[in-house]
Amino acid sequence: MDTSKLPPERHRTGMKAEEKVVYLRVAAAADPASVTRAEKNQIFGQPPPDEEDRLCQEKIGITMEELKRKVMSDPETLTEDECDIILFGATYEWNRPRIGRPPLRMAFLPDEEYRLASQVHELLANDYDDEISRRAELRAKAFEIVKKRAS
Repeated sequence: MDTSKLPPERHRTGMKAEEKVVYLRVAAAADPASVTRAEKNQIFGQPPPDEEDRLCQEKIGITMEELKRKVMSDPETLTEDECDIILFGATYEWNRPRIGRPPLRMAFLPDEEYRLASQVHELLANDYDDEISRRAELRAKAFEIVKKRAS
């Protein structure tokens, strides 16, 4: 594949040293519950928890954990901004979708790092987070349907 025409973040040749340290530490965890929120945020390209909560407070008036509880208890009341934060992260802005650190492009990793990243993502996968994403996606689709009908 000719990577010369891809944007810079698309033709990385490997993990940065600090990324690899976090991935190795998480991969060595005996229990996924022992992985901290800060480590998860770093893995998924999100800001540290205090910054993430500050951004959520500024945008929607509640923290990320409060937002997740809202998604699980009353998803029909989610706003469009709340859906965006769940689906794309607290740094997401609809008019500037590339704000923040670009996500690790697993497809462009050397084999060893690809296996490590896959192992970590599989370790961190859980039903609770999957359900939060599913509910936010359903609500976001409802917003899209309303927009299409209005136009």
